[in-house]
Amino acid sequence: MGTQIITTIITGIFSILSGCCAILLKNYLEMRKSNRAISAGTSVTAEIPFSDNKNSNYKYSSGRLILIILIAFITGILYPEIKLLISNLFSSSSHDIHWDALITLIFLSIVNLIILVHYSRIKKNFNQLFYQLETLLLWSSYTCGWSLRNGSVWMDLVSVAIGFWLAAVVIGFIVLAITGSINK
Repeated sequence: MGTQIITTIITGIFSILSGCCAILLKNYLEMRKSNRAISAGTSVTAEIPFSDNKNSNYKYSSGRLILIILIAFITGILYPEIKLLISNLFSSSSHDIHWDALITLIFLSIVNLIILVHYSRIKKNFNQLFYQLETLLLWSSYTCGWSLRNGSVWMDLVSVAIGFWLAAVVIGFIVLAITGSINK
């Protein structure tokens, strides 16, 4: 049991660190881009989507990552309640289908799709990288929340989360490659 809790804590730390790294990387790349634009004598604010102020982009990026962590982590923590609610709704149906798991995975896939749509609309150089980091953050935060709530790491959940993450990565890579070539 001690090993499982340590593994859960490591998973949580990995999830939080990946989110922090994504924030730092975004800020670094945006700062580097703005420094190049300033040295070239061009305006920086014209290239930043959604606002005229370059500082609001940093808040949006950080808030977006924190929101992804919270949504996925809270979904993982609330999974037993979701399971209880869904089992009451589908109690007369087949017991071979885990409706609770399907609904949770569909919800997380929708969140992942929202992330993909966001990055397919913005014309930035590092869309692929940021999408991959946020997708990893989503699935690792969910796994961490579920594992912390249950006090152990369930390898079936980890394998399903890795499978959905890899599918999202491949689909996202293709979509962003296509939309990136169309937008240019």
